[in-house]
Amino acid sequence: MCDRRTSREAAAGTESQRGATAVFGSVALVGALGFTALVVDAGYVLVTQADLQNVADVAATSANLELGRIYIDLGKADPSTHVLTGSDEARILEAVNRVTLSNTVASEPVSIAAADINYGRWEYSDNGFGDEVTFTQSTTGPTAISVKARRDDQVNGTVQTLLASVLGVDAFALSASASGALTPLSSLPAGRVELPVGVSKFWYEQRVAKCGTDATIRLYPTNDEASCAGWHTFEQHPASASRLRSIIDGIDEGSFTSPEIVIGQTKFEFVGGTIDTALNEIAELYNHRKDANGEWRTQIPVYESYDCSNPNQQLTIVGIATVVVTGVKPSGQDKRVMGRMACSVVTYGTGGGSTDFGTRLAFPLTVE
Repeated sequence: MCDRRTSREAAAGTESQRGATAVFGSVALVGALGFTALVVDAGYVLVTQADLQNVADVAATSANLELGRIYIDLGKADPSTHVLTGSDEARILEAVNRVTLSNTVASEPVSIAAADINYGRWEYSDNGFGDEVTFTQSTTGPTAISVKARRDDQVNGTVQTLLASVLGVDAFALSASASGALTPLSSLPAGRVELPVGVSKFWYEQRVAKCGTDATIRLYPTNDEASCAGWHTFEQHPASASRLRSIIDGIDEGSFTSPEIVIGQTKFEFVGGTIDTALNEIAELYNHRKDANGEWRTQIPVYESYDCSNPNQQLTIVGIATVVVTGVKPSGQDKRVMGRMACSVVTYGTGGGSTDFGTRLAFPLTVE
């Protein structure tokens, strides 16, 4: 009798252990499936986030590119005072979605909402520990655009999970942001400089406001703060007034092409002294280029200098500026070449320059 009870108890214990093992096994299996689901969907989230960031990047580039085109279309109007109109913003939104809708995130095309496009400018300030960069929103003369791409319950819909639904997680929301900016020029293609004159970097450094009432500059005679400019023969050596005349004639006739300028690398030969003998050629070039208002807008180099003395040596080009030539008087006692420096100019070239001399690239640089 004792042996039979012991056998029955032993059998019952074995059955109980088997049941417990089955329960623990089921729990472990569910846990393993849940962990696998989390791992799979975590990887899916990372891939989807990267795809969404790519969309945000191309959206920011497209937005700023269209902004540059809008400024180019303004012609001679000052972009810094231009308030973006509803049609401007609609044009930018259309350009953005033309690109983003051709890209998919989690197998779905992505559109950008108008509310997710912000206009403004990047501003730099010294916080005591170095430059602090902030994005200031404004629709007046913006030079940068920030764009947010989203997959959430408001825009484009949330992203469905692959396996995490077994844990009750059916979808997730994601967003990514990027900004672009119209940056100073880092180079200018050959043939773009049509007036062989440059402005000293010092002209900008001595002014708090680089545009406005003090933007007038005398391009000749040089050698004082009212001028702060110098005439050059591009890369041709030795520099002289006679060589300058030959170059100006070539530009006017179309037989001379100015070289490419690479900021920080290109060096031009400056004449120094007087260029009285070239004033007739300068006047003729101006008369052929000026508009009905007597103005000729053209890009010129900014050369490295720490004063306004008349340069007479080879100097490094550190930037690109835009001058509006307003008059040339080649004869008489008051011989002169007058103009004003233009700011907030948008043109074509290569961006990424470090110093802003008032002329920016129409093609943007992604900065965030």
